[in-house]
Amino acid sequence: MPTASGSIAFLGAARFQGFWNADTNEATGSGLEGGAPFHPQAADPGDGYSTLLINGGYHSSTNLTASAGDYWQITGSGATSINGQTPWNLNDWCIYSGSASDAGVWRRLGFEDTIASIVVGDLSSSSFHMSAENDKHIIFAAGSVHSGSNDFVYDYTNSRVGIGTATPAALLEIAVDAPASNAQPQEMLRLAVTDAGVDMAAGTGPAITFYVGETSGQDWGGTLAVVREAESDVDSATAMVFHTSADDEVPDNDREKMRITSTGNVGIGVTDPDSLLEIFGTSTQLKLSYDATNYSTLATGATGGLTITTVDPDAAEADLTLVVDGDIILGPAGGDVLPDADDSRNLGSISKRWANVYTGDLHLKNDRGDWTILEEEDYLCVVNNKTGKKYEMMLKEIKD
Repeated sequence: MPTASGSIAFLGAARFQGFWNADTNEATGSGLEGGAPFHPQAADPGDGYSTLLINGGYHSSTNLTASAGDYWQITGSGATSINGQTPWNLNDWCIYSGSASDAGVWRRLGFEDTIASIVVGDLSSSSFHMSAENDKHIIFAAGSVHSGSNDFVYDYTNSRVGIGTATPAALLEIAVDAPASNAQPQEMLRLAVTDAGVDMAAGTGPAITFYVGETSGQDWGGTLAVVREAESDVDSATAMVFHTSADDEVPDNDREKMRITSTGNVGIGVTDPDSLLEIFGTSTQLKLSYDATNYSTLATGATGGLTITTVDPDAAEADLTLVVDGDIILGPAGGDVLPDADDSRNLGSISKRWANVYTGDLHLKNDRGDWTILEEEDYLCVVNNKTGKKYEMMLKEIKD
């Protein structure tokens, strides 16, 4: 406490008595005769007002007793003199430093002064108030509070809190200087759930919940949490989980949408992913988009097959399905299996031949010719597509 304010034991024993207007010399408060307002220097003590004493802690005409530590807050600035203390500014404090049995001293504690330490049992809005004075900030110096190496600032004007910054840009901003070596993320906030002597159940852990406003109040919107994967204290592995809400839903484990396990696996729609990425759903599980009209989707069906669907700007679809027995199915929208360029790829090779080729018509075309082999009911024929001529293939039966 500043020397100018005197040596006052402003501790839990201090008692808030009321408010005083140093301009009109009127006040209200508790501990007064009949509960009436008082004038610190009433011209007529018998006018029903109590008196804030000039030369001691007791006034015989009003029976007002002030004990050491009693204090009033100034709610109106003015020049009224108390023990020579004047002027009084908005939100100053008027504190009696003596006792009821001797001639104590009334002290002015200026609101703008820095108070190193105030210990109170119950700090309520009636006993502590900050208004437009002091640049609309409450600043707790690092040497006065346990806030690490940075200051704690409350920006009254913008209703913002800053830790490590004097100019918070959001409702809460925490800033810390980077270390000489950025070997790991810097801890800025710690949330902890203790086991209280018993093993924590799987799924328990610290969480941040989000609420969104609506006309009737606020609805739960989601939860971000880190939870234990096992109950035993031997295994403290954790997972990060993400919960979201549909309309009017309440918090519940069934709201989990995504999880990152302790091993780094990511599960979407599943709580126990066994691969780097596992997506669970009964419809399309993955969509890859170039833009709004050009995209592909991947879906796994009830039988385990994988269907790849491609869509173009005309909303035309083509499907490719890989079934569990290894077959590749084209359709139902159709499509061709094509090489990336004309006459550039082989179907099979000398060492890796297809066992059988099943086809309707077999079309052969190169720079020299253009032929189609047709299968009729009782014979095969060859069509020269350049001339349109059709030739029957003469076949001779070979008997075993």
